[in-house]
Amino acid sequence: MRNLAVAILAGAGILLAAVTSSALSISPNPVHQVQAGVDANVHLVSLSGNTLVVQVTVNSGTLLGLDVSMLFDDLDSPTAFSFVTGASTNAGTGDVGALALNVVSAANFDFLGGLGAGQQSDELVIQFDAPVQVDWEGSLTFDSGALGEAVYAVVPEPATAALLGAGLLALAARRRRA
Repeated sequence: MRNLAVAILAGAGILLAAVTSSALSISPNPVHQVQAGVDANVHLVSLSGNTLVVQVTVNSGTLLGLDVSMLFDDLDSPTAFSFVTGASTNAGTGDVGALALNVVSAANFDFLGGLGAGQQSDELVIQFDAPVQVDWEGSLTFDSGALGEAVYAVVPEPATAALLGAGLLALAARRRRA
């Protein structure tokens, strides 16, 4: 009976890990930037396939815009990249709307009237020409009258690693008892 319970737990852990193995996040999350009197955070809403959805919150100052660049396998010496192919917003999901301007290497979002302290942008939707890859890197350029750049990396979602670890531990425990 005990072996059956361990086997079920192990199977469930491995199955859950396999189902969620494509779940991605960004690091750091949120991406934090302080420059020219503006303190802002970019939070990940979702990252799936070739679509990244983020939302900006301003802690102090006024943010005029945000540019989200194409993704690279390595920002220092890239050998592969994924172009931005689309940019839009999920209207009504924040305090301030954004006008999405799409170019080949970046999605440019201009906040209508600026994004002020305590305000949150609508969700910003960025589409790339290929599925987003783990360990790829991108940059965010904050426009507050002066430009400042912050870098983020694509990483596996923390829950995915935890589920995989739990499944492996259950398998090891089952094997040890057998």
